[in-house]
Amino acid sequence: MTVLAAEENPAMSDQPQDLHPIVDAVAAARESLKGVRDVQPVFMSPAAQTEAVTSIWASPRSVETSPLRR
Repeated sequence: MTVLAAEENPAMSDQPQDLHPIVDAVAAARESLKGVRDVQPVFMSPAAQTEAVTSIWASPRSVETSPLRR
């Protein structure tokens, strides 16, 4: 069976593409990070800084333990 790319099949490109939940989560995380790109951490309380750093360091570990690891 031959599968045409979306560019070759106009009917496919007109249909909305549902993202896989993991792809959607990554896109949401990137978008959220864009929203805080210019925030200065010096204006955060020490407790908020600690929580932020802890969360940032935990994020890669949660990705590493996902079922998508290679």
